[in-house]
Amino acid sequence: MTDALTGLYNRTGCERVLYDFIASQKEQGKKAILVFADIDRMKTINDFYGHLNGDLAIKATAEAFKRYSPEEWLFGRYGGDEFIAVGSCPPVDTIEQMIKQINESMSSEFKSLNLAFMLHASIGYAVIEPDDDLSIDDYIERADKYMYSEKEKYHKYIDSINPQKD
Repeated sequence: MTDALTGLYNRTGCERVLYDFIASQKEQGKKAILVFADIDRMKTINDFYGHLNGDLAIKATAEAFKRYSPEEWLFGRYGGDEFIAVGSCPPVDTIEQMIKQINESMSSEFKSLNLAFMLHASIGYAVIEPDDDLSIDDYIERADKYMYSEKEKYHKYIDSINPQKD
């Protein structure tokens, strides 16, 4: 149930522990949050810097994601360079700022590591209402879509400050 590289729950652990947490929150009539993070340009890291550096990127991201998120959240490595967390939902009007702060803190930590490559993770989330009838896959899809819109913004920003020369 544990991922050997990161120490987080693996996919099986996610399906058992994290999903059970969501079901429990719903049964208690409480909101939950599902947060999805994905390393940006992971293929580039693996292709240009090697898979050992790719593993380093995965481990650093897992550690930073956990360190800068609320400590009561439960974390898993959903697959490859994708991470998932669930927890009690903070006040809805604070979520955007909280996600932004997690992302900025992770980015600052990555910079301080002085890696040979640029490391960044995009983060998305979905609020889980106690009375909705969505499946866990629906929540993951929502968080994933949000994360991909953040990833697009990041890539556009990086491309604007580092244009490719033909």
